[in-house]
Amino acid sequence: MQLTPLSFDILRLIYPLPEKSPTRDRPLQVLALGISRSGTESLRQALIELGYDDCHHGFRYITDPTEILPWVRLVLTQRQGKQSKLTAEEFDKVLGDCRAVTDTPSCGFANELLDAYPDAKVILNYREDLDAWYRSADATVEKHNDFLTWWDWLLTFFDSRLFWNHQVTFFLFWRRLFEYDFKSNGKSCYLEHYAGLERRLNKEGRRYLKWKVEDDWDPLCYFLDKPVPNIPFPNGNTPSDFEARMARAYAESRANANRNLSIFVAVLVGTGVLLRAVPW
Repeated sequence: MQLTPLSFDILRLIYPLPEKSPTRDRPLQVLALGISRSGTESLRQALIELGYDDCHHGFRYITDPTEILPWVRLVLTQRQGKQSKLTAEEFDKVLGDCRAVTDTPSCGFANELLDAYPDAKVILNYREDLDAWYRSADATVEKHNDFLTWWDWLLTFFDSRLFWNHQVTFFLFWRRLFEYDFKSNGKSCYLEHYAGLERRLNKEGRRYLKWKVEDDWDPLCYFLDKPVPNIPFPNGNTPSDFEARMARAYAESRANANRNLSIFVAVLVGTGVLLRAVPW
């Protein structure tokens, strides 16, 4: 869905959501800017274990609808080319209670986050096997948001949270990373995401850690100057975990959408019956 500031304001009236606006209550210390399905959930758990609480991850905006509209505003500002407005103050409206970020939608604001938080340590978490990453992303994020049935599509218009997450944020937070065509551009855009960030970081002389889950604790803890925990490195968000979490996250919204659709159909049928009964 193409979204403009005007259409955004109209849709907010049709599909309202509550909003919260936290302020910065702790420093943002780590920017993990790798794309989803690159160990982002395992890294999130690891960073929290190392004391970086909270660590923002894509599942947070999925489970907390108060984050959706603020993130959409950030995308609209970014798309207008007004990077000067994407300051730490703007990001703090959704990240103010976080010491670290990873996953989507943060990775889509990699350059803006680097500008806004110049003192944060940077991690480029990646997946070495590009084909494995593509298969994983295609079987999870892409599959879940690519409507499987017409009924799934229809339900999104009868619940605000379903509408924003499926009709809007999927395209703004995920597919825009791949020029809106994951099938054709997924792999090339994935590689360029990291290459572009490395070019910038090297040019600026800013330290960063290029890291994958298989590297385990040691390089991560050395880079962050933290002691190595005496526990196995976290392993989370497998494809089956992903599906289960998404089902739980949307269960209430789907039930609400089914209820609203039933009411809509009942009103429509009732109105039709009344109109037929009125002599014209």
